[in-house]
Amino acid sequence: SQDNLKQNLLVQQNELENSLKEKNTLLAEIHHRVKNNLAVISGMLQLQYFKEKDELLRKKLIDSTLRIKSMANIHEQLYQSNSFSNMAFDQGLKDLVQTILDTLDYDAKIETEFNLEPLNLNIGQAVPCCLIVNEVLTNAIKHAFIDRNKGLISFNLEHIDHQLRLEISDDGVGFSENKESGLEDSLGMVLISTLAEQLDADYTYGSNPSAPGSVFSIQFKVTDSPDSLA
Repeated sequence: SQDNLKQNLLVQQNELENSLKEKNTLLAEIHHRVKNNLAVISGMLQLQYFKEKDELLRKKLIDSTLRIKSMANIHEQLYQSNSFSNMAFDQGLKDLVQTILDTLDYDAKIETEFNLEPLNLNIGQAVPCCLIVNEVLTNAIKHAFIDRNKGLISFNLEHIDHQLRLEISDDGVGFSENKESGLEDSLGMVLISTLAEQLDADYTYGSNPSAPGSVFSIQFKVTDSPDSLA
């Protein structure tokens, strides 16, 4: 009868809604656990960093710590969002920058400036993009303000015609020719190149032609789902 049909449809709808809630709860729990596990790993690396005497090893430990913290930040953002596959990249970028500034040791007083358009990124693009930001910002903090009392690092994020364009610039010492040639072989530059290729992105990195300091710029198409990167 029609009443039985309506009743069956209501039962099926309730089952689907309950199933969806369970899946969302499970996804939230997964992101929360991944974030916590990454926090434990980065904490152990940072503890080793504080105890280590060898400066070269200390550098490698803190670099690895920051890369792991970058990924942990993404899972924290996803855990706090209603969508467990997309993150508010503009807010995530601010959080990541603060995490890096809080973790690294530096002498200069570094200020940050943000001009960010609201933008959501799926996890497949957010992870490589945040890792790239980590490499660029870490490099600027370590090298841009040597023998300087203060410095400014600026972030400009635009979203035009389904394209993300991010520019990170500083008013530091810029890139010498020797530094640029040596930087190409560094792990950081290898990671930037590899991650940019994963994003199918175009990027430039070097001395700012129009002002003191260095500038990094990256652009790529924003996709709706992680699968579209495969």
